[in-house]
Amino acid sequence: MNLRKRFMANVMVATLTTTMALSLSACSNGSQEATTSAQATTEATTENVETTTEATTEATEAPSASAFTTVDKTEYPEFITRAIVNESNCYRIQEFLKRAEAGEELTIGFIGGSITQGSGASKYDNCYAHRVFNWFVETFPQSTFKEVNAGIGATTSELGAARIQEDLLSYKPDFVVLEFSVNDSDSFFYARTYEGCVRQILTAENAPALITLNMVQYNDGVNAQIKHSAVSKNYSVPEVSMKNSVYVEITKGNIEASDVSKDMLHPNDLGHEYTAQCVTYYLSKILDGTYSSEADTEIPSVIYEGNAFLSSVRLNNKSITNGVAKGAGLSNFAAKLNGFEEDTAVQNGVSDCFKNGWSAKEEGASITLTGLKGSRIALLYQRKPSMKSANAIAILDGDEANAVSLDGNFENGWGNWLYLDDNGAFEDLDPSVEHTVEIRIVEAGEQDFYLASVLVSGIEK
Repeated sequence: MNLRKRFMANVMVATLTTTMALSLSACSNGSQEATTSAQATTEATTENVETTTEATTEATEAPSASAFTTVDKTEYPEFITRAIVNESNCYRIQEFLKRAEAGEELTIGFIGGSITQGSGASKYDNCYAHRVFNWFVETFPQSTFKEVNAGIGATTSELGAARIQEDLLSYKPDFVVLEFSVNDSDSFFYARTYEGCVRQILTAENAPALITLNMVQYNDGVNAQIKHSAVSKNYSVPEVSMKNSVYVEITKGNIEASDVSKDMLHPNDLGHEYTAQCVTYYLSKILDGTYSSEADTEIPSVIYEGNAFLSSVRLNNKSITNGVAKGAGLSNFAAKLNGFEEDTAVQNGVSDCFKNGWSAKEEGASITLTGLKGSRIALLYQRKPSMKSANAIAILDGDEANAVSLDGNFENGWGNWLYLDDNGAFEDLDPSVEHTVEIRIVEAGEQDFYLASVLVSGIEK
């Protein structure tokens, strides 16, 4: 069973009682972007796990005189101290924490799937992302922080690599948490897409600090940590893990899986608290002088030669007017509508993901996307559990004999799914040539077939 079918995007709506107002829902509501003054008052087996715990030692590990006066007063459970998979080079985080201590205005960013979006928590205030954000607010009251949450439920780092510039890096975050380890499978395909995310963050103009976070399925320990960890280590990025901490306690019988997750995937309030502590414990070890680095590491060579996901973009009906297509080097991108309609509804943030696309339900209706230059083209569309959606095909460069089927229905599904079919992608294309993709309705339905966007990867610049 495809792991992504398990990913629920249902989250609670919360309104903060500080100067920020945040909202989110199941892949259909806003990203959490908020600004607050820090002065405001804010209401597997153990053996298998151990194979992933060997840590690199690029950061100095022996406690030394700390460069910080700030003290983290959090009392961490013993098992949280085992969350650190890879201390790595902490220079960027160290310098970011110095800026926080100095009282600067800073932006905290998160990108991932439904867990990052807040699924499983009783309200947004209790999800790991906002808990980490609040840790900064409470630990550095002299600073002002902005939160940008770019989590979208039931999505992988493949889509993440294509949207990371627009949804996250355009806000110039100073510190980023990257989480896709239960959405991705532990395969070389997702090692490449994950590298696309990591490298784009590290090479961003403002050089943000980055930490990678591994979540886990609590009943069996499954995640993409082995492949993700290899990427993190290659790029000298600090890495923490719920598998190495909480899941080990589950395998030992010290914690019941049901204590931290109702569905064995999305953490409940306690699970989100432990997740946040995995991140902030690492930060506390920098504050107390346990970890330090004298200089940043150079960006290494690409791990996977020819990795198309290092240069990837999501294109929708806003991509021409908002400059995304031009910024990606695809100035000739255009959409010709023949029976499809452009979705002009206002998008309420990143996780309101069924917006800015095109839709149709009558047989024969079509949309032709032109000016697509890249080595790989994939389509992102909605699948509905109502089983009433129209169905379509995708035709690359007029080759109707090899058209790809696009099923708008999601039998026995948990909800509307923002679907990205890896098997239906057009690959090994000539990136120097402009390609055309036609989407044509071949089976009418009571409900529209909704094309959310087209992903173009392997763009030559």
